[in-house]
Amino acid sequence: MRGSSLHGKGEYVSKAFKYDGEFREGLKHGQGKYEWDNGDRYEGQFAEDRPDGKGMYRFSTGDTYEGEVKAGVIVGRGVYVAKNGDRVEGPFVDGKPHGIGVYRFASGDRHEGEMSSGRIQGRGRYYSGNGDRIEGSFADGKPQGRGVYHFSNGDRYEGDIQGASLTGQGTYFY
Repeated sequence: MRGSSLHGKGEYVSKAFKYDGEFREGLKHGQGKYEWDNGDRYEGQFAEDRPDGKGMYRFSTGDTYEGEVKAGVIVGRGVYVAKNGDRVEGPFVDGKPHGIGVYRFASGDRHEGEMSSGRIQGRGRYYSGNGDRIEGSFADGKPQGRGVYHFSNGDRYEGDIQGASLTGQGTYFY
């Protein structure tokens, strides 16, 4: 305590949450661990009473996030791993992947490229577990527009692609 304010290292327990860490002038500030009553947990840096800096969220759903946080929101570079095994590495805005990153699916497939508001959107490359690769534009997680489809057997298609279907004008190379 410093006067009537929490200051230094300590633990604060209420019905809604539990915090174990550092305080400065009555606010959570420095390293700490915070657990909500729903089972969500955060461990890492705090500033001005909120998670801020580098840290790790462990959600009660089984999902985890490790990386940068700003004012309690997942913002900046990090890695989000879903309970089902999907993994997203890259920049986040408002808690969702946004920018150029890598989305690794539990199935073994992966996407390298642009994401927007948590969706695969824009230019990128999709690598299938069977060895096929699609390069081009994506909309709502599916290839859309002009692109190149590389087959695992060495064949290649260059042309229009809609939702992973080779549709429209294009050239197929055997």
